[in-house]
This record gives sequence, C-alpha cells and structure tokens, in this order.
Amino acid sequence: MTPSILAVFLVPSLASSQATEVPAPAKLRQAVERSLPYLEREGVDWINDRNCMSCHVVPFMLWSHNEAKAIGVKVDAKKLDEWTT
Repeated sequence: MTPSILAVFLVPSLASSQATEVPAPAKLRQAVERSLPYLEREGVDWINDRNCMSCHVVPFMLWSHNEAKAIGVKVDAKKLDEWTT
C-alpha cells in the first residue's frame, strides 16, 4: 500500500479516535433548540409545496420535535399535534 493511500485510511481513524470528548448537556440542548426551527421550516415547506407527507422529510420533523419534547425542550405542542394528525 502506498503512503498516500495509507494516509487516506489512517488519518481519519486517528482523528476520530482522539475525538472522545462529549459535549456538555447544555451545549447539546442548545444544538437541539437551534435545529428545531430549521426542521420545522423544511418539513412544513415540504408538506405545502408537494402536498405530501413524505417518507423521510416529514417524519424527521416529527421525530425530532417529539424527542425534543420528551427531554423537556419547549416545542409548540399545538403544531406538533397538527402535524402528527
């Protein structure tokens, strides 16, 4: 195996093995809170533009909002109920 090919396989594995630090719960929560509006916007746009509930876009919106709600992140329960229905 040539050195350049070895580097392609070895460098990513070394980098990932050193990345063992887990983000603080507050940082994870912030990331979830920041992502929900994007997921909502894309999911609602998909429904409205295509008149379709899709097999991946809308479920990602539903799963993410339900999981966020389950861990205590504030979500619009009325919208979530409407999307689910």
